[in-house]
Amino acid sequence: MRTLGDRWLGVELRHLETFDAVARAGSFSQAALKLGYTQSAVSHQIASLERIVGVRLLDRPGGRRPVSVTEHGKLLLGHAERVLAMLSTAEAEMQNLVTGRERLRVGIFQSVGARVVPAVLKYFSTRAPHTVIELTERGWEADLLGELENGHLDLTFASLPLEDGPFQYVELMEDPLVLAARADSELAMKRSSLTLQELAEIPVMTYRRCRRTAQLSEEMQSRGLRLQLRHPSDDNNTLLALAAAGVGAAFVPRLAIEPAYLGMSVAEIELPVAPRVIVIAWHQDRPLSAASERFVSIAGRVCSAIEKGDGRTQLAAVPGGT
Repeated sequence: MRTLGDRWLGVELRHLETFDAVARAGSFSQAALKLGYTQSAVSHQIASLERIVGVRLLDRPGGRRPVSVTEHGKLLLGHAERVLAMLSTAEAEMQNLVTGRERLRVGIFQSVGARVVPAVLKYFSTRAPHTVIELTERGWEADLLGELENGHLDLTFASLPLEDGPFQYVELMEDPLVLAARADSELAMKRSSLTLQELAEIPVMTYRRCRRTAQLSEEMQSRGLRLQLRHPSDDNNTLLALAAAGVGAAFVPRLAIEPAYLGMSVAEIELPVAPRVIVIAWHQDRPLSAASERFVSIAGRVCSAIEKGDGRTQLAAVPGGT
């Protein structure tokens, strides 16, 4: 059986944690602030780690230029991230055992939090009350996947394609882009799917960053068309409120439109881009707990029910609108 060399037995978890923090921040001072250390303590730990492994892990250009990870450092960083993730998982599992209550940490984004999660949590509150579900909401899926990889989450909702990483997932539903507009608008009166030519004639509000909107915009430009983009926002309620006020149509995934929005109509579009596919993901090196498996199963049932809803739905007035 192979054993570690004597030097490598000197590697401590605090060395790996400090190395990870510096690599992420690109700065010794920022890593020190995050960890609650002095900058000299951070420098000492990195120097100790480099001495133990026998290679330089970080390039230090000096001045205000960011610290960068060497090729040797990238190799060790991948292993360090896995070690720290496993430790975080062990901490969560130990806490579950000590308290007798299973804690499930789940990453969510806006539309899933509004449409899917409430029904899942209702199930757990009535049928599995000893499971504590902690939700973490982020604006960008890459942030959620990063926290999943680092052991800070047990599960996360995301959409395909996933960022590169050690992830497994289950597909939950397709969620096409649609237009939401006032029910008394000309758009609401149309009974067939919109063509790209018709879409180009409508002022639309959508997100600042959206992979599928960017793909659609490029495809339309290749056909001599362009989207009339207005008032970008990353908040679903803002986009829908603008649509309800008659400013234009909200160009959003169907899941972003809550049933509480009455007085609005949803129109389908003949799009040359595939709908987003919503998934729930977990770390491939960490087996799903019973609570995680139950959460995945219930989320799948909820998403299936939503996906089977009527294709052209009447929705009510924006809550709180005047």
